[in-house]
Amino acid sequence: MQQQFDILKELSQYRTPYEMQLYFDYVIKSLKQDREALKLARFGTGIFKKFNEEFVPAYLFSLSPHFPPASKVKLILGRQGYDFIVKDQNGYEEKFEISAFQEGQRNMEIAKGLNEVGYSHSRLTDYPGLKRRAEHYMYETKQNMLKKAKKDYRGVSLLFSISTFQFFDVLEKEVELSVERLIHFIETTPFKAKAVYLIIDNGHDMTETAANILKVK
Repeated sequence: MQQQFDILKELSQYRTPYEMQLYFDYVIKSLKQDREALKLARFGTGIFKKFNEEFVPAYLFSLSPHFPPASKVKLILGRQGYDFIVKDQNGYEEKFEISAFQEGQRNMEIAKGLNEVGYSHSRLTDYPGLKRRAEHYMYETKQNMLKKAKKDYRGVSLLFSISTFQFFDVLEKEVELSVERLIHFIETTPFKAKAVYLIIDNGHDMTETAANILKVK
């Protein structure tokens, strides 16, 4: 297993957006070449959890319009109260904490299906079932945000991430579950943070997702 983890042995380094892209491409290529590593990555085992849940959002942020020109980003390993640092050309550092509600059991089922047979049966296709999942997802997303609002992140910017492509139709039709309502929820929730950003993963490519990262407050 250590051999598979070694793919990410250089995970925590200062990188420009281009260097972040190169490293991301290297990891994805390595996973395609090592089936055991790919299985670990799908399950989010060990340091692959950091790559999935922290490096990827940090990489997206580095591609966004909010990323200061000529800056570098570094993922922070260990428990520091923040997940990555952006250092500008003058040496000024800004800290970021990444947060998202993770559907743990569902993600494990999907990973298990992909690892065992190459596909997953866990996706719901009927509208009532999809709506129930969307309601649960949005409720837990807001609960996660409220937990972050209770903590002191002064001097740190919060970067929330949501995934909408799996129940896009529901979020488009149900006003109470819309992304716009979630943005309003963020706007009206008091956070002790320098700034609050939102990544909306709607299934588009990474460049487009990064371009649409919102600075909510």
